[in-house]
Amino acid sequence: MAPKNRHRLLEGLTCVYRIISVKSRVGKTSLGVLLTRELNRLGVKPVIILQTSSSILEDLGDAARYRYAGATNIVVSNPEELIIVSEPMESLEEIIENIPYYTPLVIAEGFKGSDIGRAIAVIEEPGEVDLIAGEPGLWYIVSNDLEAVEKALQMGFNALLIDEAEKLAREIYLDAVSQISSAITVEPSICGMASKHEIAEKLLKGIITPSQCIKTRGIRLFVNDKLVVLDDKLANALIGVIEGFLKNVLPASTRLKNIRVELKQE
Repeated sequence: MAPKNRHRLLEGLTCVYRIISVKSRVGKTSLGVLLTRELNRLGVKPVIILQTSSSILEDLGDAARYRYAGATNIVVSNPEELIIVSEPMESLEEIIENIPYYTPLVIAEGFKGSDIGRAIAVIEEPGEVDLIAGEPGLWYIVSNDLEAVEKALQMGFNALLIDEAEKLAREIYLDAVSQISSAITVEPSICGMASKHEIAEKLLKGIITPSQCIKTRGIRLFVNDKLVVLDDKLANALIGVIEGFLKNVLPASTRLKNIRVELKQE
């Protein structure tokens, strides 16, 4: 069952960074853990999405018994954590859209070949630079091999040693702020802030959510065939009410593109 509070990945307010490789066991998880630790120090708690070929249920005990009995959605809870097991989803975009809360930054391990977000490639040797060069959204190449890093730099790619994860985390932070700032169309004063950069940083750190200060989308309200002019705050509030209602009455897979509401009172 998809959550009711789905957000739209492609609104520009969710930044995705895929950690990929041309072969397994090259340090993707190690890099992801280092980046997560450094981003936490910067005040950002990324959502982690792991793509794996192993069974997720292997270590979930009784939950596996329910799954094999035919249950499609299982919630495993204890006083310290909660795990939700559901039916598989086809794409990285679909997975992110079904996270039940606003997600400003996602680190996805795997999903090689996806056209979502920026790709960070982990390689072991210089020859792998050529193999990874065509990856969609390739942003950084990282390696423990200095020659591989030097070759990537010579070919015009951003490249770092894995030991420079702190620098890469800072680059992710600055890039995410830039992406989110570019997606914000409301005047900063409406949010009580001085700049879009300030709004973006607070969204990224989870201090505010888009529902408190969100991207304005097109809406026109007519009453008795006359246009009622709405400021950004009122327009966003009206959109929120309409979308919230529709997400409760339409299938979760429905894309809300063009909406027309008519109300006639005699």
